[in-house]
Amino acid sequence: MADRVLVLSTGGTIEMAPGQKGLVIGPGMEFDRKSAGIPESILLFNERKFSLPSPHMTPVQMLELTARLQEIESSGDYRGVVVTHGTDTL
Repeated sequence: MADRVLVLSTGGTIEMAPGQKGLVIGPGMEFDRKSAGIPESILLFNERKFSLPSPHMTPVQMLELTARLQEIESSGDYRGVVVTHGTDTL
């Protein structure tokens, strides 16, 4: 049985894609499995929690994200979760 991993996106640079007037929020998180080193045995699922620019992440959203992560953990539906966000918060 394959391991299920959730990619939970919150916005920022990592979600950007080329648009007609420059970079825009893309339709969803897509990984090149081969270059990312993700084995075929891993089933990836995507969920967009927020689509916020990095500096707009506040303690309110952080608390919402924490609650969602706790829900995911207690469900046992996924082997792991990857939370993505843009680079400004680094």
